[in-house]
Amino acid sequence: MTEERIEDLQENRSGLAADRQPEPREDVLRILAAELRRGCPVAVIYSDLDNFKSVNDTLGHIAGDRCVEEFGRLLAKIAEGRGTVCRRYATGDEFVTILPNFVTAEAAAVAERIRGAVEESHIGGEVPITASLGVHGTDIGAVTDAGELLQLADRMMYQAKQTKNRVASPASAERTIGRAELTRSLDRWVEESSSRWEKVARDRISGENRALYYAWGGWSIGYAIAAIPSRLSLPELLQALEKMPGQTRCLHPWRVPLAADKKPYPFERALECWPTASPDGFSPEFWRASPELRMFYLRKHEEDELPGAGHVFPASRKLLIHRPIWRIGECVLHAARLSRSLNLPPGPVAFRAKWTGLMGRRLASKSTGAPDSQHECRQESVESAVTTSTAEIEERLCEVTAALLAPLYEAFDLFRVEDQTLQSEIANMLADCVGAG
Repeated sequence: MTEERIEDLQENRSGLAADRQPEPREDVLRILAAELRRGCPVAVIYSDLDNFKSVNDTLGHIAGDRCVEEFGRLLAKIAEGRGTVCRRYATGDEFVTILPNFVTAEAAAVAERIRGAVEESHIGGEVPITASLGVHGTDIGAVTDAGELLQLADRMMYQAKQTKNRVASPASAERTIGRAELTRSLDRWVEESSSRWEKVARDRISGENRALYYAWGGWSIGYAIAAIPSRLSLPELLQALEKMPGQTRCLHPWRVPLAADKKPYPFERALECWPTASPDGFSPEFWRASPELRMFYLRKHEEDELPGAGHVFPASRKLLIHRPIWRIGECVLHAARLSRSLNLPPGPVAFRAKWTGLMGRRLASKSTGAPDSQHECRQESVESAVTTSTAEIEERLCEVTAALLAPLYEAFDLFRVEDQTLQSEIANMLADCVGAG
């Protein structure tokens, strides 16, 4: 967030004009200054409730006062024996927790406990209430002035407010994991999601329909972003996915359908979705998404989607040359746009793709044309993996997509897509399917 934006927010706190802003309580600065004079480390947690105005507007100011009182009691209980909790203003829902002998990282852990407790306590009654918390300590930047330390924690809180229900600290912008650990995490997620899909298919699809939709394989892709927001909630994840650009005439991976009976549902701290329905009521695609930004998308081969649902047809035994470029390209781009929508700092992102049911398939240039007898696949499945940076995806979209697809095309008698063709197909995909974003 820019310095100008922070100043604007501070001058219009909670939507009030500057001349209506309540006076800050001087005891906060007095207590904090006294702790600083002792010469020991001190950390500050600046807390503000999310969606608090809706409590007053929906339930009335008495309910709002009760909500703030419950928030104060919750803060005092967690801070008991550790530090002092003060209201920042005579009115309002902002609190300051002063933690002597705490460094920033330790205070951030306390703030995370507060955030989780607010989320689970339902202090807003029927209005869902969460908390945004900013953390700053004297161990970062050698801060010695009470007003400056309080302002730094306040600014961290406003950074947390950009996504809400999170903790922000100077160290949180660097909260990433290494590429090797990220790849291992993605491998576990993809394996877990694949197993979950197998169970969903067994439980919900009859034998005949399973043969029609999935017996001849499909493809899947997973990705994991290293720099994640602090404890993104499932509703926030769903809201972020709903905002992703895309046109219905193309793949639009991880899209959230409008129909109530096809919307994503929670399962074991993740979202699952069967987003489209075929004529017999089942979808050829399935996706999962976790608040840790581990994503999984699976689809059967579109080449096998023959007319006449309800009857078992043999697989087409072909793979259209250009289709994987569009499909994988759109999924790769999704990672960059989701990262940007959540205001995440640049960091590593890992991709893993897999195609099954390839044995005996041949490449074809057109859906209505015959497959090329010179390019046949003699193995059942192909996997690929690539790691890059979220900041580079859009600039290197062709390169990343090509790297993921290379093992697939090589399995068809060393077929290679020309660079010019790849660039042209990616350009067409961006223009026709993804839309502006």
